[in-house]
Amino acid sequence: MVSLLRNGPRMLYIGTTKRFEFINFLIEKFQAEILDVDVVFDRSDEFNTIIYLFSDLKPSVNKSDVKDTLLIRKDVAHVLCQLIQNENATLIQAIRPAPQTILMRAIGDMEKMLLNIQKDFGGKIGSFNYCVESGCAASTIIGLTDKPLSRSAKFSDMYHNFLRLDQDYATLHRDLTMDAYRYLNSSMDNKEWHEFEIRIYDVYGAFQLHYQRLIEVLDSLELGIVIGESWSKDYPKFLFPVEVYSVHFLTFVEPKVFKQILLGLEHLSDGERIVDYDLYIKNKKVYWREALQNKTNINRETESLKARSEVYGRLDQKTKAELAVLEQKILGTRK
Repeated sequence: MVSLLRNGPRMLYIGTTKRFEFINFLIEKFQAEILDVDVVFDRSDEFNTIIYLFSDLKPSVNKSDVKDTLLIRKDVAHVLCQLIQNENATLIQAIRPAPQTILMRAIGDMEKMLLNIQKDFGGKIGSFNYCVESGCAASTIIGLTDKPLSRSAKFSDMYHNFLRLDQDYATLHRDLTMDAYRYLNSSMDNKEWHEFEIRIYDVYGAFQLHYQRLIEVLDSLELGIVIGESWSKDYPKFLFPVEVYSVHFLTFVEPKVFKQILLGLEHLSDGERIVDYDLYIKNKKVYWREALQNKTNINRETESLKARSEVYGRLDQKTKAELAVLEQKILGTRK
């Protein structure tokens, strides 16, 4: 539920003296999109291919030498196979891969995490343009972000420094994957991982729907890892047990912040309360007033709607659509 590492889009440098003819070919063959060099990375994901066109592809390239930038929403193997097999391959004077990119999740001190990776693997730290321009086909560029990696990474979300490594990509990717949690922890400074218990209660018994809705949000925001689930009993009143579904969750989020998220999920947009998401730490309940710094003269419904707005503001459109479907199903259990 926390993506720690993923690939960036693959990039190709292509030299051509028939620029416009080749661009038309890419648009017709691959539905390529012509984008500005500064935004193409933001619009792509790890299974896309970015093509940088040059009139003269030199051993060392600069951003200013790029004539056009195109995004193809196909993986690089598919693109290369089609280029080789097509008779219009004669339009290409030179071609070579650009440095590969690896994106990693960080929390807190990203410079410290980058330096720890450099300590283990070497390499040079600098801006993305520096890493691309000073790198070669065998280079790998590592970028850090404190935003979820499940969605497309934007340059505005990336840490301003990157690390360029001239090492075997496959071996590097494997080693970084194995040590990703260690590097993540190195950036957390004094932050700690917390084990929470989330107890789900619904008088109408729609536990599965509430569970799915909760997990959709936790997955989208990449807040931690589910480490256990079970049915249990709670006692809201003395000698009055009720059945609850417990989710044990490991997270780096502070208890009060996490409680605010749960508070926002208890209500629909019209204020109707549909579920109880109670938060416990070592069997001690975290109350909603604690999450609001024990403010006085506050209304639970009003604060819940504020919290809901904040949570939904952080979600992508796909997740919002899935939550809307689940909420309609939950309302259907009330009839």
